[in-house]
Amino acid sequence: MAAGHTAHAAVLCQVRPPPYATSLPPSAVAASRSSPEPLAGSSRVLCLAAGAGNAVDALHAAGVSEVTRIDLVDFPPLVRRADPHRLPFSDGAFDLIFSDDPAGISGALFPARVAAEAERAVRRGGAIALAVELAGPP
Repeated sequence: MAAGHTAHAAVLCQVRPPPYATSLPPSAVAASRSSPEPLAGSSRVLCLAAGAGNAVDALHAAGVSEVTRIDLVDFPPLVRRADPHRLPFSDGAFDLIFSDDPAGISGALFPARVAAEAERAVRRGGAIALAVELAGPP
């Protein structure tokens, strides 16, 4: 990897009783295609570190109608301000928690707390998909 470049990875986790997240290898993701799709028109999705809301267009194109978008800064009318370390939602409120912004998770003050909040706010059997930065060799 060239100096100054950072690799990015998507982490897909599925919550199982008792609620906890497990990182899935690519082969498990491919094998899971026979299971129900995590997104449907009735899915409740939380988009973390939503920025100006660009990822929401892709979620809508996938058929998701109910997307809640949060970030540390308001981007009215699409994105509301909320702290990802203390999500203002009830336990199990979402079917999917998603972020395509690696800096939104890896750059958080307490990334483990953000992950714990995502686990709390996703329903059992739901999914968490977060882009994270991978540290390369020094």
